[in-house]
Amino acid sequence: MKNGSRKSKKYVFLKKSAQYKEEGLAIMHGHFWIRSYSELIPPAKPIVWLREPAQRLRSHFEFWKNPPKHKNPKYKLFKKENFSFVEFATHPEFTNRQYLFTNGVSLNNFVFVGIMEQMENSLNTLSDILPCFPNTNPNIKVNFNPLKESEKYNIGKDEMALIRKANELDYMLYESGLSILKANMQRSKT
Repeated sequence: MKNGSRKSKKYVFLKKSAQYKEEGLAIMHGHFWIRSYSELIPPAKPIVWLREPAQRLRSHFEFWKNPPKHKNPKYKLFKKENFSFVEFATHPEFTNRQYLFTNGVSLNNFVFVGIMEQMENSLNTLSDILPCFPNTNPNIKVNFNPLKESEKYNIGKDEMALIRKANELDYMLYESGLSILKANMQRSKT
């Protein structure tokens, strides 16, 4: 590994995190491609949060519409093309992002699958696995769009049909995540 490379920085972080093993729990979170870490941390217990794909796309679209400028190289394409929401949500550069982030790894390989639209149920299930969230308030809103008029973005029926078709892998992943969460909730009740 080259000194200073992204991979070596990840390795150093993970190596230091492993030192906390005896002391408790070390958590790293963010928007990560699972393949970036899977070979470095075989003993890790990955978790994943999923969001209804059209809602995730709309949130991403709104985030990029508003300043500040973003460093993601795809942002240049976004600004240059001046996409409408449906154009953005169906363009191959922006579709099936949740599936790509999970790298096609089965959700059964994650120790936890959370669903953003079912935050309270998800956090309760997560606390069964990682008992470190005793006083979590699922109604706290952090990092949200203050311009959004309701809890969900309003997306028309025709738009939804186009988005569903273009993001088929994300919808399959999301529906699988919903099933896993439901099964975990049932298990928790028994």
